[in-house]
Amino acid sequence: MAPKIYETGFLTAVVPVCEPISEIENLIKWLKNPLPSNLRVVLAADISYPETVNLLRETVDSKSQLRLVVVSCRNPGETREYGRKFVESEFVCFWDSDDFPDVKEILKIVKGIQPDTDFLIGGYRRERRGEPRSKASVRSPENLQDIFINPGIWRMVFRTKSIEDARFPPFLMAEDQVFLAELRPWTLNYSLVGESLYNYTTGRKSQLTNNPKAIDDLSLSIHKICDLLEKEPTKIGRIYLGMLLTSQFNSLLKRRKYLLIKRNLSKVLRITIKSPSLALSILRGSILTYKKKFKKHE
Repeated sequence: MAPKIYETGFLTAVVPVCEPISEIENLIKWLKNPLPSNLRVVLAADISYPETVNLLRETVDSKSQLRLVVVSCRNPGETREYGRKFVESEFVCFWDSDDFPDVKEILKIVKGIQPDTDFLIGGYRRERRGEPRSKASVRSPENLQDIFINPGIWRMVFRTKSIEDARFPPFLMAEDQVFLAELRPWTLNYSLVGESLYNYTTGRKSQLTNNPKAIDDLSLSIHKICDLLEKEPTKIGRIYLGMLLTSQFNSLLKRRKYLLIKRNLSKVLRITIKSPSLALSILRGSILTYKKKFKKHE
C-alpha cells in the first residue's frame, strides 16, 4: 500500500465533544473567531448530547474549514480515534472541547517546525473557570520528562505520519497517556516551545476527573502501561514509562482511591518480581518524577 500523502503546511485539530451545551462555551468562542487558512478542525461530537450536536452543526455550516462528524462512543478516547480518520494535513493536534487554544500562536509555531521534528511540546496556562486569564502563569516545558509527569496532549503538535502506529484506547480518562506510551516519544525528534500555546481550564463539575467511571479507566490505563513496560526494550523507555506510572498512581492518591492503589500495586509488583532490572527502571522513574515535583514547589 502506498504511503498516505498529507497536505503540506496544514494543521488539523481533532476535538472530541462529549459534553452538554453548557460546557462548550470556550469551544464556540474560538470557533467563531477568524481562523487561519491553514487550519482544519474536526469536531467529533457524541450523539448523546443532541443540543450540542445541533449547535455545532450551525457553527460548522458557516465555515468551510470545520468538519463535524457525529459519533456514538461516549468516551473521548474512542471519539479522538474516530476523528483521526479525517485528518489529511501534515500536522495534527488534539484539543479538548472545554479549553481555549491560542490558535494564532500554534499556527505560527507550526510554520517554523523543522523537517526532522516529529512533534513539539508547548507551554500552557492552567486557569480555573471563572477567574481572569491574566492570573494564570505560563508553565513551560523543560525537557521530555515533562510529558510523563503531565501528559497534557492538548499542548502538543504532531507530524501526522509520525503517530500512525499509536492508538487512543476507548477510555474516559488517561487515553492520552496510553497513546503517548504507545508512541514511544523518546525514539522521536521533538522540540520545546516556551510560549503558551493553550489555556487549560479546571473547576468544572462535569469534568471527567470527577467521574467515578473515569477513575476506573485510569486503573485500566495503569495495567496497559505495565504491559508496555514489560515489552519496552530500551532502558530510557522503561524509565520514562516508570515516570508515567508514578504520575498515574499520584492521580489515584490525590483522589484517595486507596483500594484502587492497592489493586494496581499488585500488578506492578508482579511484573517487577519477574524482572529486577524493570523494578530498577520504575524506581528511577519514580525518583525523577518526585524530584521534578519538589523542584516546582521550591
